[in-house]
Amino acid sequence: MSDSPSPGARDVEQLFAGEFGAAYTDRNQAVDPRKPAFFHDLFRRNGARRILECGSNIGLNLGDCLADPEMDVWGVDVQRKAIGAAWASGRGGNFVVGSLFDLPFRDGFFDLAFTCGVLIHVPRAGLEPALREMHRVSRRYLLVAEYHDEEEVAVPWRGQAQALWRRNYRKELLTLFPDLVLVEEGFKGPEEGFDRITWHLLRKP
Repeated sequence: MSDSPSPGARDVEQLFAGEFGAAYTDRNQAVDPRKPAFFHDLFRRNGARRILECGSNIGLNLGDCLADPEMDVWGVDVQRKAIGAAWASGRGGNFVVGSLFDLPFRDGFFDLAFTCGVLIHVPRAGLEPALREMHRVSRRYLLVAEYHDEEEVAVPWRGQAQALWRRNYRKELLTLFPDLVLVEEGFKGPEEGFDRITWHLLRKP
């Protein structure tokens, strides 16, 4: 378990746990099918079968994985409405309410833990605890798919001045865990069903 992040990081988490996060869930009820297909192909290609999405919301990114009988699919999110909707969808999988700063899973339980557009909402004070938790619960792989910038840049977002940051997330991971090995990385834009995401798949030694 990671050290608890500062109150400021918890404040943003509570923002997404409340009505602000519920409104996000209401806005995001559909996904371009190329997005879950990309994740499924990436995981299968690298032999990851038990996977965890941290900040899964209603599980749209996991659709193709949920349809694969050989995969054990999990999602965790602080937003109860989203987790309830994921269960109600009847698509299968395992979805739990939980904090990225204190993931409710034992060490090395998953082959792979990943985020997509989630770490961008984690303040600097909470980033290390979040990454350490992802590292702890994953036996083999970490995947981050986030908004990239060489320097940390705060971006005003939906009326919030401190709720979204662009960063070099590969650098953040390798600074904390220098023994990680970069497996694959790339960029996915709107023409491919994504929202200008830079992704990095890293492997434990």
